[in-house]
Amino acid sequence: MMRTEQGKTLGSLGYSAAKEALINLMRNYASVLAAHRIRVNAVQPTGVHTPMIHNSMLEEYFTTADEQDRLALVNAIHVRAVEPVDISNAMLWLCSEEGRYVTGSAIRVDAGANLR
Repeated sequence: MMRTEQGKTLGSLGYSAAKEALINLMRNYASVLAAHRIRVNAVQPTGVHTPMIHNSMLEEYFTTADEQDRLALVNAIHVRAVEPVDISNAMLWLCSEEGRYVTGSAIRVDAGANLR
């Protein structure tokens, strides 16, 4: 979510639209495939400590962006990013016996980013 008009770039608007479209597609597939005991879910992470967020382009953004736009990338739990293993653990849980009846769900491993 971008907080200022300047922050509403074509990239962020397109990203948001694509993400919602994928969630809708996931839920529709989950509905159709449930009769075959096929589960479909999505994992929605916040920033993850990988080269996707540790790069010169993002570092430049954090030094030049408007403060209100930077706030759109702040997690509710005070961490800049989560570890890759946090995402893997969520996926392993979904694939485990404990997650056997979870379908059509978007699992947020986002340190509360969606609350901002």
